[in-house]
Formats: sequence, structure tokens, C-alpha cells
Amino acid sequence: MDLSPAGLKQLLDDADIKWRIIVVSACYSGGFLDPLQDEYTLIVTDARADRESFGCGARTPAGLFGGAFFGDGLGKGESIDAAFARAQAAVAERERSQGYTPAAEPQMFVGEAMAQKVKTLRKRGASGATAHRALPAIRG
Repeated sequence: MDLSPAGLKQLLDDADIKWRIIVVSACYSGGFLDPLQDEYTLIVTDARADRESFGCGARTPAGLFGGAFFGDGLGKGESIDAAFARAQAAVAERERSQGYTPAAEPQMFVGEAMAQKVKTLRKRGASGATAHRALPAIRG
């Protein structure tokens, strides 16, 4: 199933989900950035809108960005910013070492209200008081 940026926005709006942390790992995932931006949203993509990410075309292996972001970053207690920087660096290093051009250039957008919310959650998380809910991953 293909899910467009507008389709994802509609699903989130219909579900009445105001605070959104969205991570998109897909070919040309940066195309999700602009349509989903608002003050309550944090969006991470593994490539610019006009670039392929790993796992697309001749770029392998799929999962490089996600593994670095979730497994090596967030999974080890890093902040979202630090996890993103780690994943961005991992992708850039692999691209340099394997000669991939143009670079995928992972992207991140954080709305103003979300930036404040993340700070609050991080403080509460240290005391174990956070809760979350997530939509299931949609695979195409």
C-alpha cells in the first residue's frame, strides 16, 4: 500500500493526534517533510525530497538510517537530536566510503510547540513518568 504525505496527514488528523513524532524511511522520504509540518510535529526522514535513501535503487543496505537512529541512538538513551545526528553521520560515512552520489541528506523538522514538549518529556522520562502511543508501521 502506498501512503502519500497528504494521506498520512489525513490519517493523523482523522485520529485526532495533535502531538506527532513521525519517522519516515522510504525512497524520497523528504517529500513528507513540508506537507506534515506544523508547530506540534517532529518529522525525521532518511533523505531529502529529491534524493534516494538507502534501500532504494542501487543504495543498499536498507535500514542503515533506522538502525543508527533507533538502535544506536534512541535505543541507547540518546536524545532525538543526538540520535538524528548519529544516523545522519552513519549515512554520510557509508555514502562517502561506497561512493554514493548524490548524498541522501537525512532531514529533521521540529515544530516550536513540539520542541518544548520534547524537553518536558525528556525531563519526565528521567523519572519514568512518560507514556506513548504509536500507530503501526505502514509497509508498502
